[in-house]
Amino acid sequence: MKRIVLFLFLLTAAVSFLFGQAAFRPGYIITNDHKRLDCEIANYGSEHSSMDYYYRMSRHDTATHIDIRYVEAFSVEDKHFFRARILTETSPEQITTDTLPPLRWEEKYAFIQQLFDGELASLYFFDDEGVYRFYLGLPDQPLIPLIYKRYIIQLINTESSSIRENNAFRKQLQDKLPCPELADKLNKLHYNERDLTDYLKDYHECKGAQYHLYEQRMKSKLNFKVSLLMNRTTFQIDDLPDHYNFGKEIDVTGGLEMEYLIPHNRYKLSLFAEGNYYYRHSSIYDATLDQTTAIHFQAIEIPLGVNYYFILQEDQKLFLRTGVAPEFHTGENYMMFYNPNNKYDLNTITTFFIGGGYRFKRVSLEYRYYTKQNITQAVYHRSSVFTRMTFMLKFSFWEPGE
Repeated sequence: MKRIVLFLFLLTAAVSFLFGQAAFRPGYIITNDHKRLDCEIANYGSEHSSMDYYYRMSRHDTATHIDIRYVEAFSVEDKHFFRARILTETSPEQITTDTLPPLRWEEKYAFIQQLFDGELASLYFFDDEGVYRFYLGLPDQPLIPLIYKRYIIQLINTESSSIRENNAFRKQLQDKLPCPELADKLNKLHYNERDLTDYLKDYHECKGAQYHLYEQRMKSKLNFKVSLLMNRTTFQIDDLPDHYNFGKEIDVTGGLEMEYLIPHNRYKLSLFAEGNYYYRHSSIYDATLDQTTAIHFQAIEIPLGVNYYFILQEDQKLFLRTGVAPEFHTGENYMMFYNPNNKYDLNTITTFFIGGGYRFKRVSLEYRYYTKQNITQAVYHRSSVFTRMTFMLKFSFWEPGE
């Protein structure tokens, strides 16, 4: 447990130290006097949040928050943000009556992201701490907030609740961007980036107008890796009145990994499954009794877990991962006491693990610690403690960002 705490502390400290260098990309800002300044820009917030961007003129400069008071627009990675005066809806979502309350509007300045630039209409997006809204831009008109509201109705003196939705954005699009061929699609439209940008694209094609879709939607990805493993194991048996400590043993083996990268927040979260081989062959000789006690096993483990990346630079990441690792014995597996005829089968085990490491381009280094296990449960009146930690060198068949 001390090793786990120390490992997590060191990794967290490294993340905190390096985060100031994280995720900067080439971009530019436009100041209030309409001057363009080429710089490097990073988002310290969520994937879309426009309120937590920082810029620096070079990698040796201190990062400065992009202040809406002094910056009228900025751009990074084909994402374009503009300062605008918008209306945000602030009425409560939880209500205690079947009658939906009137919408309540608040006016504010914010950076909004342009998702779609069309000859007839444009689409903008605002996200601040998980509160997101879409806005329709028409030529020579103020931005129109597309209305969607989800209500949770909890009637007084009842335990049940219900949900109702205000989908007025569909009627707004029907009125502002009418196209008879899109009527059926409009009735099924959801309040999300995919559906809204698709509708504006279809509308412009319906009218024969020009458009440009800025935001490229992320798609899920699979990554495959081959691994070189160095396993450090310890094993001891408690067998009153004797005590057997087989000490430490290191073996070098291999494995494979398949990783599913979730298409959100720049692929920081992923799920993975592995197939790894490892073994333990060791013995203790008792000179007094002229007898040998030995352990012999080999296994394939199937770790399943979740991984989170901390982006440092374009091609560098730290990561944390955890999961469960069931294993299956292969070949002959036994615990032998004193003579070759006194053998006992070893039971298979399932362990939990936590680990982390560093990835540079296609190569990654990982440290992993497994929970302690008793692998001699099938041996009558004998308990044991088996520990394992693993160092891994992995090579990806392709770069996850490709």
